[in-house]
Amino acid sequence: MAKLPMNRAELERAVHAKTHSDFKGRLDGVPTILVLRTGGTTLVTMSGLTDEELDDKARALGILPALPPVACKVCSYGSTMKLSGGRRKCGVCDTVTG
Repeated sequence: MAKLPMNRAELERAVHAKTHSDFKGRLDGVPTILVLRTGGTTLVTMSGLTDEELDDKARALGILPALPPVACKVCSYGSTMKLSGGRRKCGVCDTVTG
């Protein structure tokens, strides 16, 4: 098993390295990636990512292990996916909670 990044700087480098070239770049030599934020897609430096955004990107890219699914509290069937701001959305009934 590969060693997981131990600090934020290593995690930032790993996320930037695994992000597809269509969604990353450099601005004045500083690594950047595209992130969906309120209002649309935004170019963000790696150090400008929130802890939650960095964690989400690392899990989506397989750098960190995925979180276990959480059952929907409304329909009890669907597995919820994490949204920004700590909210979750059910894949069956589309209920957004949190």
